[in-house]
Amino acid sequence: MVREVKEETNLNVEVKSKIGIYTEKGRDPRGNIHSIAYKCTIIGDISELRSGDDSKKVEIIPKEKLKDIDLAFDHKKILEDAKIIF
Repeated sequence: MVREVKEETNLNVEVKSKIGIYTEKGRDPRGNIHSIAYKCTIIGDISELRSGDDSKKVEIIPKEKLKDIDLAFDHKKILEDAKIIF
């Protein structure tokens, strides 16, 4: 997981806890996708933030603004489970 975050964002993180496992059929229209979500802390300088080669853009969004963003699939539920948004 730490390696994947580094690959996709160029940031180093420390895993703090597991948020949940998401396996419900139909949660992702691309297929039967299973996800495990983790709460992490960024280690070091966020000025190193860069998107990976398979994404157009990566950015840090203040948690106060997350509830107003139209998120894909069940990602809003994951943030609610993480107690990031209510």
